[in-house]
Amino acid sequence: MKRIFTFLSVGMFTLGFAQEQLSNGQTASNPRIYKNVETVLASCTQNVPSNNFENGSLFIGTGNQSIAADILVNSGEQYKISTIKLNLAGPATYINLVIYSDINGKPGTVLQTLNNVEIANSTVIGANFGYNFYRHTINLPTPILLSNATKFWFEVKSDAFAWENQTLVTVGSKMAFKNNSTSQEWLISSGAEMVYTLEGECGAVLGVDDSSVSKLAFYPNPVKNTIKFAEKVSNVTIFDMTGKSVKSFLTNTDAVDLSSLAKGNYIIQYTTKSGKKVSNKLIKE
Repeated sequence: MKRIFTFLSVGMFTLGFAQEQLSNGQTASNPRIYKNVETVLASCTQNVPSNNFENGSLFIGTGNQSIAADILVNSGEQYKISTIKLNLAGPATYINLVIYSDINGKPGTVLQTLNNVEIANSTVIGANFGYNFYRHTINLPTPILLSNATKFWFEVKSDAFAWENQTLVTVGSKMAFKNNSTSQEWLISSGAEMVYTLEGECGAVLGVDDSSVSKLAFYPNPVKNTIKFAEKVSNVTIFDMTGKSVKSFLTNTDAVDLSSLAKGNYIIQYTTKSGKKVSNKLIKE
């Protein structure tokens, strides 16, 4: 069967056989965060699987194409990315990464550029369109740290031929692309999503409010049995240092019995009468 290159009506350069195009999942513990002081993270993966090398988006070429995929970060949480795995058509001697903010559902401001990242491993995982597809593993010496937003984007630049995409699974948004035919303006694909895996840690930043608002305090601390608040509070939650909620009290109260709580260090989070969410360190004796 003859191999051809196609240029879609929306302006995205892809690999393809005839009418075919060559182009869910983030899982993690999900605590909540309020202050950027103490970070409680768990292993976290965001993954878009291959669909048998369905298609791929071309790097650069005559159309000067750029390709990006979105990264999901829950509001008030943090994602520390240490490993990136990419399915690329053709060998790669270099890979560059560009991290963007999100503006109106598309890549926005450049936040970070990582040139010539170390490719720790490259393995041929299959073939299509006359090209071997490689799984390139990038171990970042300094993790990419993203926090307190719903979405970021990462662009991949390489001397490989194309980045695998597929239409079976979408995580967040479809892929973003720009090239000469789009006047170098980012567009979102109507159907394709890039194939990749992000690995690292994500979760809550459980912090201590050291500002004047924390004068609305509780006592005693350390506590053996009962803590008392300066006014009635609600939604009292105790987190252990892994970010797991171990106790909660929903009703308005100015006192909480913690006599059954095991000895150790905790974060206590509560809502004030004015509706402000406050977090503080708590020591249980």
